[in-house]
Amino acid sequence: MTPYELDLHVKVHQEMKKEKAENDISIAYYTAYFHRVEKLKPLKEYLDKKPVKKKMTDKQMYEQVKMLNAAFGGEVIESS
Repeated sequence: MTPYELDLHVKVHQEMKKEKAENDISIAYYTAYFHRVEKLKPLKEYLDKKPVKKKMTDKQMYEQVKMLNAAFGGEVIESS
């Protein structure tokens, strides 16, 4: 094993230890939180959280495009 490879292994190991420590802290935090909650929601509600996509009307999309165009310095070309 070269010194470079050893250094890579050390860095990966340190990163894994850091992630494990953060995970352990998160587990401790949520354990304390759930211990104090009056009424606990079903676990499925916490595990299956998916972001809800917001539906936009055509007018809202057009307004969003105009705002982004202005923010990025685009020019407005209107057809006649």
